[in-house]
Amino acid sequence: MIRPYLVGGALAALVASHAFVGWHAYDAGVSAEAARQAAATRELNDRLRRAEDARRAATQAFLRERREAADLERRLSDEAREDPDADRRAFGLGSVRRIDSVR
Repeated sequence: MIRPYLVGGALAALVASHAFVGWHAYDAGVSAEAARQAAATRELNDRLRRAEDARRAATQAFLRERREAADLERRLSDEAREDPDADRRAFGLGSVRRIDSVR
């Protein structure tokens, strides 16, 4: 005859083993997901860092070009003010040479 406490013990052992396997699988899944999230976060941080570096470089290049354009405009204005033929409607040869010398 099968003893009820043996059936109960076997059933309890079966439930405990399934709970342990399920908990272990859950823990492994959580660990894998945490690792995946950490890798994705590192990748995004690297991409953000590269984008920020590119933005800084583009901003510096833009500001450098603006300074050069302002300097060229200032030099051309200075040359135009010093031009003795400034009141003439057409550029003379001397005016063209002075403007070309600015470059």
